[in-house]
Amino acid sequence: MIFLKRRAFMTFKFNYETSKGIKQVILTNCGQAPFKRFSILGNSHQDSTTGKQLFDVSALKNISGFSVDEDGFIMQKVYNTTSPKTLKELIPSIEAGKSYYLSVDNPDDFTGFFGFTGSVSAWHKNQTFVPKEDDLNIRPGIVSKVGGNARYRLMITEGQTASPYEPYTGGKPSPSHDYPQQIKNVGKWNEEKQKYEVDVRVTGKNLFDKDSVQLNVEFGDANSDFISMKDGWFVSDFIPVFSGKTYFISGKKTGYGYKLYDIDKHFIKNIQLTHGRLSVEDGINYVRINGEMKDLKNIQVELGTTATSYEPYYKEQTATITMDEPLRGIGKYQDKITKDGIARRIRSVMLNGNEDWKLYGSNGNINNFGYILREAISNNVGQRSSLTFSSYKSGVWATDRLGQDMFARIIRINLPKDVFPDVETLRNWLSQSKTTLQYVLEKEVIVPISQSEQDAIRALTTYHPTTVITVDGGDVDAGIEVEYAVKNKEKI
Repeated sequence: MIFLKRRAFMTFKFNYETSKGIKQVILTNCGQAPFKRFSILGNSHQDSTTGKQLFDVSALKNISGFSVDEDGFIMQKVYNTTSPKTLKELIPSIEAGKSYYLSVDNPDDFTGFFGFTGSVSAWHKNQTFVPKEDDLNIRPGIVSKVGGNARYRLMITEGQTASPYEPYTGGKPSPSHDYPQQIKNVGKWNEEKQKYEVDVRVTGKNLFDKDSVQLNVEFGDANSDFISMKDGWFVSDFIPVFSGKTYFISGKKTGYGYKLYDIDKHFIKNIQLTHGRLSVEDGINYVRINGEMKDLKNIQVELGTTATSYEPYYKEQTATITMDEPLRGIGKYQDKITKDGIARRIRSVMLNGNEDWKLYGSNGNINNFGYILREAISNNVGQRSSLTFSSYKSGVWATDRLGQDMFARIIRINLPKDVFPDVETLRNWLSQSKTTLQYVLEKEVIVPISQSEQDAIRALTTYHPTTVITVDGGDVDAGIEVEYAVKNKEKI
């Protein structure tokens, strides 16, 4: 009789786990398989201010040598430009003898204000300044980095300490009816398509594609074929990166460093670094790596602050979803893109004064107005709505999040009685104000997406062992929620 000895061996079985994050999630121990569930979640953001900002950046608009974008960044062409306006015109509330602090976003691009007559001739960045009476009427020199083409944002506050940047609102907190704040949502506006877009990227952990490198002609001689001169050197393809994130580059022992580019792949600057951490600053969207060909098999570019075990590069998977309206979210209620379509839970309307507004009472100098939203959620269990022109008041829902309380489908707003004495005044103001209201629907509404977009989402798969999902929703970060296969070993 022959006896067969049973051999123990390993096999793999897929189980599923759920992961959720904002803008980017990293999945580990993945089995290579399609996602069981893939959702992109909406989000809404509304800036608020304390009124601390004293610098009115609009004073530099339409002035030769300067431009100002919608986020308050100043673009300065010449590094030393005499201001066409006085210090008092740039900072309307400034007073002689008081202390003021000047802080800067992108500090490498800005030096300070120069040309004062007092004991301090310059007001440098990240410093306190006490102006004299004569200083208020001086047109100071505005000094950026040498070479010009600077981009920076200023925050000037009373006192001796820095404060986070916020837009100028005349010294008043906002949002308010004097200084409305736009409600921003997930979705990039495509002017050509007249649609909002959300881009999805699925990659492995390693973002460096060694098969995409090119001979680095930038170091060659214009009269050579670029091969004999620098044979053995390479430049990588464009690697997408995100501002505010840190990446770790390992396996690169030699080379000239990295080249950084903006969203349009225009060159910004070089960094002389062979390996290690790369912290991405604002305005940088791509990096290219220079190095020697002998390093190719070892290089890894990954999200994080330390090197981890090497994994090969996997080809990027992408999907772009187009929408007539952006993805919104208020508290725990969110619009959601799935394989089957867009599940809408938030509605946005532009108020025009024709709504059925009523005066619900007064408290001191405050009038409380409201009207019924017929399709809105009705149970009072949390934040329901957001409004561009009115922030929370005492006695209304106690939260720092955007919007106003809603009870029994009534949106309520509190406004000064001396400015809004009656409903008619409110109606007239709303007819011109372009005020946006967002609120949660009682029932979810499904909006279809194209078949090609459904197919693109369904085709996305995980990579083994690490998968990185990134969603680009524009100014506001989208949420990500997925159910995916994980690889478990079982002994048989």
